[in-house]
Amino acid sequence: MAADQRDLNKQLIERLQAENIILPISREFAQLETNENRVNFVYDLLKTKDLLPPLIRDAKNDTESTKYRNQGNNMFIQAKHKEAHQLYTKSLALAEPGSLNVALAYGNRSAVLFKKKLYGECLKDAHRALENNYPINISPKLIKRIAEAERLLSASKTICFYKPMPEISEKNSNALIQSAANSVKVEYSGAFGRYVVATRDLEPGEIIAVEKAFCSILESKVHIYCHHCLKLCYSLIPCLNCTQALFCSTACQSEANKQYHQYECPIVVSVRKLDETKMLHLKLTIVVRDKYKSLDQCKLNPDEIYRSDRYEEIFNLVANTSSRSISDLFSRATSAAGYFHLMKEHTNFFHGETKDCEGVFKELLLFHMQIGPCNFHQISSRLSTVGDADWTLGSAAYSFLSLFNHSCFPNVSRYEYGSVAAIFTIRSIRKGEQCFENYGQHYALMSKADRQAKLKKQYYFDCNCEACLNDYGMYNCLPVIGGSQQSAVETFQLLQSGSLIEAEKAVPKMIKEIRRTETKMPNQELGEFQEALKQCFFIFSTLETPI
Repeated sequence: MAADQRDLNKQLIERLQAENIILPISREFAQLETNENRVNFVYDLLKTKDLLPPLIRDAKNDTESTKYRNQGNNMFIQAKHKEAHQLYTKSLALAEPGSLNVALAYGNRSAVLFKKKLYGECLKDAHRALENNYPINISPKLIKRIAEAERLLSASKTICFYKPMPEISEKNSNALIQSAANSVKVEYSGAFGRYVVATRDLEPGEIIAVEKAFCSILESKVHIYCHHCLKLCYSLIPCLNCTQALFCSTACQSEANKQYHQYECPIVVSVRKLDETKMLHLKLTIVVRDKYKSLDQCKLNPDEIYRSDRYEEIFNLVANTSSRSISDLFSRATSAAGYFHLMKEHTNFFHGETKDCEGVFKELLLFHMQIGPCNFHQISSRLSTVGDADWTLGSAAYSFLSLFNHSCFPNVSRYEYGSVAAIFTIRSIRKGEQCFENYGQHYALMSKADRQAKLKKQYYFDCNCEACLNDYGMYNCLPVIGGSQQSAVETFQLLQSGSLIEAEKAVPKMIKEIRRTETKMPNQELGEFQEALKQCFFIFSTLETPI
């Protein structure tokens, strides 16, 4: 009997243990030297044990679409516009192409957008409703809404949810690093590998790089973010075949279908149920298909510009294969084997291709599953309303950002505009000093022992940053130096509204306070002002949630 979608690796291990063959299987697996052979080995086991994952069919359903639209209507009547918008979008995703439900979902969503004064988005949805044969008997109301939205749109200022994405000017661009400013460079040492250093003294709040992800995936908030570019959009359009992908434009939809979605579309629900944490690795393997026959040419030339828009930089990231345990590799190979099965049996990805194509696919997929944990990044955003928590929007492969080493006391941070990351300084960095990011283990929040253990487990290194070497205490144990005219707590309160104006006013104040407090590191205030500065940058890229 085929496996259900419960942890596939766990099922396989339990079967091997029940048959008392786990040790000989482990020994045999340990002798394998290529990722392709590892995936083949586990694939054969899954097939023999009848554990290959089944296809979970994803189909449009007008009955379900109607149900969600009716629920949206109830929310709209109660003026719960956020819930209504989400339900109408879900109704749209489920609506069968060409059905009445498509037009009604667009029309009803346009009403929500009108109520929230998003007139441009309202007009897009209203016109789409008409284009999809909106019922004549209720169209006068929609046409009236269009006229009113056009009038109000022309009479009002364009609503700005966030500041424009920062850019590295041509004057300040880096001749050797595509995404970086000339204020940084890449160096190499045996201890650090490749790493980023300042080429001049840097002040807090400076943008040192703006990098577009080579590959990214959306993991949450699918009803307001584009499946392809991850940009905020309140008027998404659905994939014509699956219920999972929505796009901000026909251009994004077309580009996604061309690059990868035509292959993931029939299996996306199955893939998410199998192992959602590794979807980025699968997408990356699909996207770089044109590189399958030229992997031997993917070596980097140190004299060439380091680029963020090509696969070679990703291919040369560290996988730490030799440091991984047999159980770690076996688990990843199991996910890769499950993905390969779904791709081979339920998509046309391998149609017309040779066995070599299948082999390279398996080799790269497991390789990506190894470089991911040490190099790929979560795309986080922060809602700007009181009581909202941080949430992870998705994950992405950034080749330059991956060169920033970890410190438990970092001097740079990042924020995202969709799948584009901006890296900025959060304290002063002197010329020649290394630029450090934080991988999630901060000295103010975790004990040294816990930080060291987590870093060793995931990243395979012993941290020797200044916080570890000097044994900095956690936040509550740090000294308070005083002397600030406005506390970081007061600043956070002002920023709770998510106001761009308040954030812009706060930035120079926070930079001034960071300069003052960093002369007596570590202390509580420095961390507080750094967090306030980071919140300002988050607000620059994050919606002032009108819905």
